[in-house]
Amino acid sequence: MIAADIIVRAARLLMDEQFEVFSIGEYLTYISDAQRTIHKHRPDANSVNMVMRLIPGAKQSIPTDGYRLLRVTRNMGADGNTMGSAIIEASKATFDAELPHWPTITDSRIQHFLFDDIDPKSFYVYPAIAQDASHYVELIYSKTPMEIGSTRQSLELPDEYANAILNWVLYRCYTKESVAAQNLQKAQSYYQLFAQEVNGSLQIEWATSGEQKTS
Repeated sequence: MIAADIIVRAARLLMDEQFEVFSIGEYLTYISDAQRTIHKHRPDANSVNMVMRLIPGAKQSIPTDGYRLLRVTRNMGADGNTMGSAIIEASKATFDAELPHWPTITDSRIQHFLFDDIDPKSFYVYPAIAQDASHYVELIYSKTPMEIGSTRQSLELPDEYANAILNWVLYRCYTKESVAAQNLQKAQSYYQLFAQEVNGSLQIEWATSGEQKTS
């Protein structure tokens, strides 16, 4: 799905098909904001499964376009093409307490990955990677959505989030025009629909994100 698909639907519902009330640029900004907001609450909404070569040592980092690590799944050998054993998540606190020198232990096969939510772009492997070793793993990470700058640009999130993105765009549009009480009510309603689409049990506090203003 491309940005134009969302814009056409939103403009039709807003009776703004000539883009006299909201510019194309505004619609694109709201779509970008929608993707980022969904991604914040559902990092798995834009996940990437890839094979990555590890660097020497225990500490590793996900690619620069990543938001957070989701999982390190398995060993992929010295060439990146040899599927090996699974890698199991373990507690860094437990390793630190019971095996304090664990970052200095090296081997040709990774057994565990260690992850801390306060440092979501980094992770550790055990055993560590030797200085002269070539070792790959398969991992899954959450990719930060790109800014949408063109109506022809594809959305970063899967099509299943299209309704949520549309509801966010409508929420932002009605919030901007909230000088009328009925528009503020519509904004609140679309925000709730957005929250329900993202996760039925997710309670996102309704907020105007700095957009409540008169046109």
